[in-house]
Amino acid sequence: MDPRQYYPMRPARSVKSQVWESLAADIASGSKYVVNGSWDLFESISKKTLDSLNWSEQHNGNLSVVVREHSRNDEALEENFAHLFEKNDGMVHLEGLEMLSATSVQRVEAALIKGVDQEVTDKLDVVRVTYEQLFEVQPEGDKPESNFEAEVSEAVSKTGFPYKADKLIQTEKRLIIWPEGSETFTSGEKLQTKVIFRQGVMSLAEFTARCMETLHKMGQLVLVAGAAPDIKPFFNLVQVMFKEIDSLTRKYATHLKEFPADAKQAAEAGDLQTMLADLFMEAKSATNFVHEAFRLLCTVIERSIVSEKDKTAA
Repeated sequence: MDPRQYYPMRPARSVKSQVWESLAADIASGSKYVVNGSWDLFESISKKTLDSLNWSEQHNGNLSVVVREHSRNDEALEENFAHLFEKNDGMVHLEGLEMLSATSVQRVEAALIKGVDQEVTDKLDVVRVTYEQLFEVQPEGDKPESNFEAEVSEAVSKTGFPYKADKLIQTEKRLIIWPEGSETFTSGEKLQTKVIFRQGVMSLAEFTARCMETLHKMGQLVLVAGAAPDIKPFFNLVQVMFKEIDSLTRKYATHLKEFPADAKQAAEAGDLQTMLADLFMEAKSATNFVHEAFRLLCTVIERSIVSEKDKTAA
């Protein structure tokens, strides 16, 4: 079998920005300061944001290389998603997944060249079909908030691995209560738009880093497992991550337009639209990072499929 039928998988950077479009339209239409709808919001995207959007389109290497270069070329590091992602050890786990994937791709390609039976081909196809389904995931919109801890715990338990995503769960609990649960926030206090924007970007970067850590750990466990796992629980786990990115972004966008003492002044100066646009773009980056991590994980699962067959044959 020609391995070119399987590699490369469609990269995450080609994902349609459904979350971005949904969030932009939702927040813009409901804002008392962003009065001209989502079209003006799109037009207000800063040059920095547009540059970051084009990074992955112009680069053919690993995502970790793109992230590191982008981080080094942005002066406003406290607002730079890539820098904050790396600061929270997301880069370590992304690179770890990339290394696992690189060796896995080589292993699967060798097996395909040598030849595999129909059973293995069918299992590989299931992985491919499931991965492609992630491109079709629709945003949740106004559905009631879900129980992040319960959904993550259920998905992880169904992988069959002795692992609990405690760091991911605890991080989400801490981030979702800001600013009400923050020591720097008191009842009735109004924060500045810049503070809320920075906290929003920081939260997205930290949460994405914990997602990367969880998926990296999943990849390691797949390699040491005796049998190839069902891909569905991993797919469900990533969907839960997507929903939480959506939830966090909506939360901070709402804070930007409702809580700050200087919201009206910021809107009149055009800063509010720019912050909202940049926040939505960072949410798109977070989604793409998780999607790319799932792509890398899929190659590790494919390796476990061909390795399991080799062990059986031996």
